[in-house]
Amino acid sequence: WYGHKAIVDVLLSRGADVHVEEAYHETALWWAVAQGYDAIVEVLLAAGGVDNDYVDEVQVAVRNGHMSTAGLLVMASCHLNHHHSEYLSHVLRWACEENKVDVVRKIMEERPHIDWQKTWTGATLQYGCSSFHEYALRHGSLDVAAYVAES
Repeated sequence: WYGHKAIVDVLLSRGADVHVEEAYHETALWWAVAQGYDAIVEVLLAAGGVDNDYVDEVQVAVRNGHMSTAGLLVMASCHLNHHHSEYLSHVLRWACEENKVDVVRKIMEERPHIDWQKTWTGATLQYGCSSFHEYALRHGSLDVAAYVAES
């Protein structure tokens, strides 16, 4: 299927099981995430209908530089308790840059015990900003900046 959504749609319409694992326990979702096929990830998430945290998949997406895919997985995750803050901070930065306030909100609300401002200090200073709020403003992410200011 290699990125061809139409093929995935046909397979699913004919009863393909999205939970089947290959020899190394990767699923079709894992492979779609690894390649950054967002359209297929969305279809597989919708077809899966299972409660999942997608911890491994978020890590694979971040490691492979597929931040929009990681954002999809964060939004589909039942809860983010098991996610490593290192990976979530990468997703948070991407969401900030892309003005994805829903992703920022979900991460910050579901992981309130993490001091995201402190986590961001090094990154924001690296980009010439003194705060997460300023980083959002610098990227023109007004919705994110407003949300962060209210939090």
